[in-house]
Amino acid sequence: MLLAAWPLESLAGTESNGHHARYSGGRQIGYRVDYATGRSARDLGIVRTAHRQNLFLVKRVVDGDTLRLRDGNRVRLIGVDTPETKHPRKPIQYYGPEAYRFTKREMEKRLIRLETGRPLRDRYGRVLAYVYRDPDLFFLNAELIKQGFGRAYTRFPFERKAEFVRLERDARRNRRGLWARVDPRSDFMPDAEPAKRGAPKTSAGRDCDIKGNIGRGGCKIYHVPGGGWYGRTKIDESKGERWFCSEEEARQAGWRKAGR
Repeated sequence: MLLAAWPLESLAGTESNGHHARYSGGRQIGYRVDYATGRSARDLGIVRTAHRQNLFLVKRVVDGDTLRLRDGNRVRLIGVDTPETKHPRKPIQYYGPEAYRFTKREMEKRLIRLETGRPLRDRYGRVLAYVYRDPDLFFLNAELIKQGFGRAYTRFPFERKAEFVRLERDARRNRRGLWARVDPRSDFMPDAEPAKRGAPKTSAGRDCDIKGNIGRGGCKIYHVPGGGWYGRTKIDESKGERWFCSEEEARQAGWRKAGR
């Protein structure tokens, strides 16, 4: 897949105040090789020649969905919204720190390619882009949604909207990341971590006591009370494991019954 990896000079646009956007240019990428400290020799070579390859260096991660580049530009990921950790008027939201750590681990001090959208910038002056890590083309926008660190941000139209909505639907269905504790049918994003729970209650008041375990290789097996492994099976909802109120519910969710 050929990416539209634009040099920052070609991203010049107009700010909301009418002034021409200021960019220092992609030529500064690689100016200081020490930014790649701890990287492989191949990475060092990439940093030295990055100004010829339209690559940009991530100086630091601001939030799960926002990056700051070496030249001072901020990048806001297109089509994804992660829980807040640094909003001036909002508390740290549930799973925000996890999303921040994921993006920091995968992208900070790494080289990236940008595929920009239209408009070029948001109202805060941030460049709107799809972000791909170099050289493996790890697609950050999609991975955040796929792994349950955020959700598709559909308030505004964008090219990959249908794809991102499908990724979110799959993450919800499989209770990945934040969806392990947040009701996958809800659009509400809690500010605090939902309370840990034992066997939940149905609206009728009975226990949902069937354990949906995820074993090695992602094998989904449910255990009913009285089963051979029921007492030894522990449910960790942060890993996507869950409780069921009936065997039919478990089967429809993709789990199969334990053999003993």
